Amino acid sequence: MAKKVIHFSGFRFAPNLNPSEMVILGVHGGKIKHPPTAYSPEYNHFGVYPAELPKEIKLPKVYDRMLSNTGSLTYCWYLWYEKFYLGTRSPQDLAMIEVYNKIVNFAYEKVNQNLGQHKLTEAKKYGQLLMEMAINPGFEPTL
Repeated sequence: MAKKVIHFSGFRFAPNLNPSEMVILGVHGGKIKHPPTAYSPEYNHFGVYPAELPKEIKLPKVYDRMLSNTGSLTYCWYLWYEKFYLGTRSPQDLAMIEVYNKIVNFAYEKVNQNLGQHKLTEAKKYGQLLMEMAINPGFEPTL
């Protein structure tokens, strides 16, 4: 898949996957493509569970109920992104984009660090995390 950037006027955030592409690439362990499937890494592009997020990365309080229902910060973010991508705007947009930027910066750093150390399994976990945040990390699972 070619590296592209999806631009949203007035917002500083640059995903390169739209929600449909995310589903095709197998994000969230099949929850979206195969509901009500429990999270299963076999459906993910990289075939692994995504990496754990640092504890300091949190969603805005307004998403607490959704988070308790889904159990996944990145899945809640996906549900917001799907609406945002289609043009729905909310007061939480800037906070969700801030969450996105923190996760993407964290995951890119870890992908590069692990690829540099030839730790492909660890790199895949962070690559999957990037995909769950609408980013194709630019390397394949079979590197």
